[in-house]
Amino acid sequence: MDRIVIAVCSADTLLLTGVSTLLRGRSELAVVPGELMNTADVVVAVVDDDDQVPLDLLRHIARTSNARTVLVTDQLGAADPALLASCRVVSVISRRTMSAELLVEAVEEGMRVPLHPQATQGDLVLRLRRAASRLDDVRTTATSITARERALLELLAAGHDTAEIALHLSYSERTVKKIVHQLLSRFELRNRAHAVAFAHRSGALQVCGPSGSAASSR
Repeated sequence: MDRIVIAVCSADTLLLTGVSTLLRGRSELAVVPGELMNTADVVVAVVDDDDQVPLDLLRHIARTSNARTVLVTDQLGAADPALLASCRVVSVISRRTMSAELLVEAVEEGMRVPLHPQATQGDLVLRLRRAASRLDDVRTTATSITARERALLELLAAGHDTAEIALHLSYSERTVKKIVHQLLSRFELRNRAHAVAFAHRSGALQVCGPSGSAASSR
């Protein structure tokens, strides 16, 4: 099967480099420079936390290529889902929960979205409204990590396994596994590493100190 051709666009050089590196490691994708977006099947547009959705960029992508766009942002602000749909935005995912796997899923799902405006515009607008709701949920739930969950995440970030976490927190291993399962389910995370990354991005977890152990907020 032919690889999906991806172009990554972002005003933030670090984001551009980071997301491009994530996607280059995937055998099912071929990543090209942003200036070659007219050759891409999908454009991944990554928005910095402090920026509004770049409507000018989305319009430019829609004018200069036939690519679908996956938008990576933590806030849609006042962006109109119908306007996003008219710019061929087919998926929106949160930067807070972004991973290579989620990006690839969004790209592959986006490739299956038909782009016949009269027939599918309403469906696409509904998809984008649901995406906006999910972004709101992520921002809200990121602040709802409990002290117990935070303590566990700090130990995960420091590299401890289930038995060590149970010993540190005076829990049974079964309790530790239950807390982890609840975290992954509630925030729709894939695994423990994804949970730690999500907690860092949301500000719920402090960066590990020079000793290699997580800074405690307890």
